[in-house]
Amino acid sequence: MKIFKLFQIVVGKAEDGLWYDHDERAYDPKGFGIALRFFAGDVARPYTKPKYWFDDVPNKWNNFDPEYHGVLKFWLPVAPFLSVALGPWGFYIGFKIFSLEPTKYIPMVGEANVHLGSQALTPSATTRSTRWK
Repeated sequence: MKIFKLFQIVVGKAEDGLWYDHDERAYDPKGFGIALRFFAGDVARPYTKPKYWFDDVPNKWNNFDPEYHGVLKFWLPVAPFLSVALGPWGFYIGFKIFSLEPTKYIPMVGEANVHLGSQALTPSATTRSTRWK
């Protein structure tokens, strides 16, 4: 699977990742940032199979299980990603890139798509705490 970065605008004092809580670098409590990116590429998104929608089963989202999940895969010609931050808080919405290199993704997208440098897009929306340079 391939991802193409089409265009990017970043305003503020923000690192590229912008949203990594595990980053040990100190953040600027008065920092701010707006990042707008456009991508094109393959979208891979797991979803719970319909036969499990009304069953009382434990959540298995952290471990892809082909028995429990299906995969929605499609090509998107333009996928936006917008992240906004003010001080320690922020939000992002849109599509994000994730690496398909770990072998745990083989059941999700197939062995041909899990190799060094392989990436896919996934939809994402959340509020987060931020880290700044």
